[in-house]
Amino acid sequence: MHPRLIARLLWRHGTARCRGICEQRRKSHAVCETCHSEC
Repeated sequence: MHPRLIARLLWRHGTARCRGICEQRRKSHAVCETCHSEC
């Protein structure tokens, strides 16, 4: 599989998980970006 596709799948999975955290805490967009990078 193409590395970029793998990265996209991992990013999408992490984004879904982090999105829930960001919505619960209603943090700023900057915090969400930090969360994405950690996922």
